[in-house]
Amino acid sequence: MKSSPITEFNLADMDWLHPIFSSAYFSTRRQKERYPRHQHLEYEIIIVAHGIYTAKVNNTPVRLRKNQGLILKPGDWHEDSCAPPLRYRGLKFFLRQETGVSSAKKQELLQPNISVHDQIFQANPRIFDPLFHVLEQQTPHDSPLRQLIADAVLREIFWQVLNALDNNCLSPLLRRHEPEHLMVRQLTQLFENHIHGHLSAAEMAQAFHCSRRSFEQTCRNLMNDSPARCFLRFKLKRASLLLEQTGMLIKEVADYLGFKDANHFSRVFTRHIGKPPSAIKRRS
Repeated sequence: MKSSPITEFNLADMDWLHPIFSSAYFSTRRQKERYPRHQHLEYEIIIVAHGIYTAKVNNTPVRLRKNQGLILKPGDWHEDSCAPPLRYRGLKFFLRQETGVSSAKKQELLQPNISVHDQIFQANPRIFDPLFHVLEQQTPHDSPLRQLIADAVLREIFWQVLNALDNNCLSPLLRRHEPEHLMVRQLTQLFENHIHGHLSAAEMAQAFHCSRRSFEQTCRNLMNDSPARCFLRFKLKRASLLLEQTGMLIKEVADYLGFKDANHFSRVFTRHIGKPPSAIKRRS
């Protein structure tokens, strides 16, 4: 039986799943403080490292202890009144949306009508503490590579928080094809781990403990393309971000992504993106 493509999880269609981080912070309360009631315009994750965090979310009292977390969503009303000793970590982000998409069609991470207590999760310290430790080591961002490391860690925190939430709290799109979504996440992580070098289809199949033929068919069903082209597309998308958002030279980007040399990188980039990397660099 011929399986039909699952276009919802085409890597090219997953932009809404890519969080754009506006800030990450580490807060220590040394005296009793109150933050007045305000409405969130973006998502915020709060994870308690020590003490008790007290707040109201949509007029519902919230009390978080050590290694508990809370995810706030756009539209939530939030106020806190916390007393020392208290330490917590947090990050704020929004989801990338296509230009011109109406608010009714915008994707959300969570079900719209979940209770506030469903937005609370257990933050396993063995998972989250090392991630926040690495994040602290990367600030302030004093080099393009430190920025990339920090962004990778923030994304890992984002996915671990979603994994810690009750599955029934997640949006229908996240829940409907969870096995396929999990495979795309694992494949994306595999790409990330090998972004500096080469990764063959056989090596990808071995990582997923299946035959090359079976893996290639699954990859085409999920992402409408071959494993090699998916990996290349992943690299070229990263190349565009590096050219636009960092001070890296074209040669440095080529070396970073494991291309043979700058000329080879420029030819491949131009063939697939439709413009040379110099045009992206000049525009930024």
